[in-house]
Amino acid sequence: MISNAISHVKNFILKFAPIQPAGNIFLAIGCANILNKPAAKTHMVIAGVLLVISGWIIERLTYIKSEKKNEELILQNKELKSHVIDIEKLQQENNLLNSNLKKAINDKADTWLKTTANRFQLQRTDRISIYYIKNNFFYMLSRYSVNEKYKLKHRLRFMQSQSALCQAWENGKHINLDKIPHYGNTKKEKNAYFKAMKDYYGYDEEKTKKLTMKSCVYIAFSIKKSGDTLGLVLIESTLRDRFCADDVSNLSSYCVTENKDFVVQFIEEGIKYGPHINDSLIKKDLTEQEFMDNFENEKENTYE
Repeated sequence: MISNAISHVKNFILKFAPIQPAGNIFLAIGCANILNKPAAKTHMVIAGVLLVISGWIIERLTYIKSEKKNEELILQNKELKSHVIDIEKLQQENNLLNSNLKKAINDKADTWLKTTANRFQLQRTDRISIYYIKNNFFYMLSRYSVNEKYKLKHRLRFMQSQSALCQAWENGKHINLDKIPHYGNTKKEKNAYFKAMKDYYGYDEEKTKKLTMKSCVYIAFSIKKSGDTLGLVLIESTLRDRFCADDVSNLSSYCVTENKDFVVQFIEEGIKYGPHINDSLIKKDLTEQEFMDNFENEKENTYE
């Protein structure tokens, strides 16, 4: 009988009430009064008290366990924040390292270009550049000219088209010493230049007008390793007949043969660490003609 009463109270409490000390006492006494049996009343009170004590113990154990879990979560959260900070710090250090590395690569290439320009006595009308090829795009690695305006660099990439670069990429070299007339001051001279640029490189008049450097001499050599073209060296001038056949031969020997190992090293480093790594800096995939359409919006409006 007593066990049945205890069982009734226990089931009632577990079903209809949370285990709270004061509530369980009143609930146990109330249940005893409902039964209205004196003998059972005492047992019900005792049962209620036992349940209250059990509930309190369970509640404390649950609370302790919960506190411990909370402490663990807080500790894990602190550790996670610490890891995030460490990762951010490593990313910053990595970005700085990459930036310094790119600068070192550019500095080496810049120095070689400047040395080459001095060796061949390139003038304010001339320019020399190095490009590398990655995923069928041309990226500028470095550029030099005595003329500050002509040596400005851009961070855009080009798809293959009809340019001097592409013709050198396809044929191993591209030499145009006298087919493009000088961009003169008269309308007739300018029209002749526009027509030649259209015929040889596919640029219409509007696109040609946007060229910062109105080159009429293009000398480009492909740089190969194990038979594969890695990049190109491009020499330009705004003066027609600026270079002769011997100059071209000497430039080719110097860039492609004598200094091939240096140029290949520059280009391979560019392929590994160059601007294509961070294409967020590159506005979109452009053909050279599409690039020309956006020239007026570029601060560094240079080409090739």
